[in-house]
Amino acid sequence: MARPTPEEGNQNPLQCAVRPEAHDRAEAEGIDLSLLRERLKLSPTERLESHKQVLISLQSLISEVNRARHRSHSEGTLGKRG
Repeated sequence: MARPTPEEGNQNPLQCAVRPEAHDRAEAEGIDLSLLRERLKLSPTERLESHKQVLISLQSLISEVNRARHRSHSEGTLGKRG
């Protein structure tokens, strides 16, 4: 992806802080800057809400893993190999 034009950079106040060589190096390293740009279009409140939803999902996943471990341990199957 090409570096944003000055006009595009003016649409995003944070873009002006990125040096062109840093932009090019990030892309060369395989960083998808389009994802970053999309996230920066969200308001800080929207970004926090998105992070909150991810944290809720992770907490749910951790709880499920812990329950599964507890069940395995209770059944005496934890650590046994086939």
